[in-house]
Amino acid sequence: CLEVNDLQQTRWDHPIDVLATRLLPVILRLVIGVAGILFFYQAYDIMFSGQAASSGPSLYLSKYYQEHQLLIMAGAALLVFLGILTRIAALSISIFLAAVLTTWNSPPGLFFLFACAVTLMLTGSGLLSAWHPEDMLVMERQG
Repeated sequence: CLEVNDLQQTRWDHPIDVLATRLLPVILRLVIGVAGILFFYQAYDIMFSGQAASSGPSLYLSKYYQEHQLLIMAGAALLVFLGILTRIAALSISIFLAAVLTTWNSPPGLFFLFACAVTLMLTGSGLLSAWHPEDMLVMERQG
């Protein structure tokens, strides 16, 4: 049986909170940042190779993407990596991925990236984030 204090907290609540809201988001931001570099590389390759669209093997993309789509994803991933408007940028990544993912032809890497973006929206930006004003709306009681 776990002992609880007057706030209904156990001795495990604080370490789990630190892990889930401070350390896990940093790892998720690194994963999304690496994926953003790959998206930017593909957009750069499209722009200078003269192709209109690309299906690159680096992210195992199953569809053709235009360069502006890849640049938007790369920009959102850069914002996530730096910790600037993290929840909003993760929302834009998850919306893009939700629009392009199909259950029968999508690679597991994109599903993993989608899961990282959704988890980051729920946990926040974590440690070492530059600017996160949306946390005030989500974490504090309004009104």
